[in-house]
Amino acid sequence: MYEAFLVITTAMIFSKLLDCLSTLEWVTPHTETNPIAAPLMQKYGMSPTVWGFFAVCSALDITWAYLAYNSGSPLIQALFLTAAALFTVGRTSVAHSNATGRFGPIEHAVVRVYSAWPRRRR
Repeated sequence: MYEAFLVITTAMIFSKLLDCLSTLEWVTPHTETNPIAAPLMQKYGMSPTVWGFFAVCSALDITWAYLAYNSGSPLIQALFLTAAALFTVGRTSVAHSNATGRFGPIEHAVVRVYSAWPRRRR
């Protein structure tokens, strides 16, 4: 079981790294669809925002993996592994979308959620 947690947690962090690298290469603050990241990118710049998100997401990934692994509950462990695999697929899909400029079904769903997010008026 330890190996499964190690592999999926590493995959989650690696997929976030791919997302961050593709964001830095292909996205601008004005084309960013994430309603939390876009204003931060405009205020603090691309690199600090992207690497800040990478640090926070990686810390959360490791924390959730640690908590699930040490929970002792096979159900919680299975739920974590399933959710982590889905997150990894989603992050990898976003990285691919950033690099190609084409949205897949995951990105269309994410954009629908983001479009419902209340935005601040300037």
